[in-house]
Amino acid sequence: MAFVEIKGSPCGGFLVRKDFVLTAAHCLPKGQSGPQRKGNNTRVILGAHDLSMTEKNRQEIAVQDIIPHENYNRRTKENDIMLLQLARKAKITKTVDLIRLPQANNVLKPGPTCSVAGWGRTGVHIIRPSNKLQEVDLKMGDVEQCRRLYSSFNSTLMICMGDSRDKKSSFKGDSGGPLVCKGIAQGIVSFGKHSGIPPAVYTRVSAYIDWIEENMGQE
Repeated sequence: MAFVEIKGSPCGGFLVRKDFVLTAAHCLPKGQSGPQRKGNNTRVILGAHDLSMTEKNRQEIAVQDIIPHENYNRRTKENDIMLLQLARKAKITKTVDLIRLPQANNVLKPGPTCSVAGWGRTGVHIIRPSNKLQEVDLKMGDVEQCRRLYSSFNSTLMICMGDSRDKKSSFKGDSGGPLVCKGIAQGIVSFGKHSGIPPAVYTRVSAYIDWIEENMGQE
């Protein structure tokens, strides 16, 4: 899990190669979507648990290049995916590791419990985000319910996730953070209700494997 700060705006993300973090395109401030750009004033924090402390396992790395999907649609949230190329490679440790990606066009089937994490709000009436890393389990949601709630829902490019096991929680993970199912990053936190109450929508990572590999290039 990565904490991403783009021009002062916080988001989540996750390490997919030692020099690349995957996140959501909507984390880029308005007016700055488009082709690859330099990562001025953008940083990534890896290995953190409590953001209010400078922990010994923490790695803070500047971002060299920001690569949002060229067809990201801010209105519909289609293609809500972005790569951040780090200025130096992260060091793999007990608290910093890569998250595996799914096979291209793999369809996540109902059944497995997935999890999301981040430092976002932990309740409907809680305004301030958490300093400590939070995690919650989620189940797959009803695709038809997501279609009814969100007119732009596209099951080819998006995943609908439903109720959390903790019925009192409205936490759906940080924007740009990973939806992890059986150790694989199947989704990226994209959008949902402002309250955080499920179901919420996640970018389907398996639909973008070719795009990810093409933009990361050779290590």
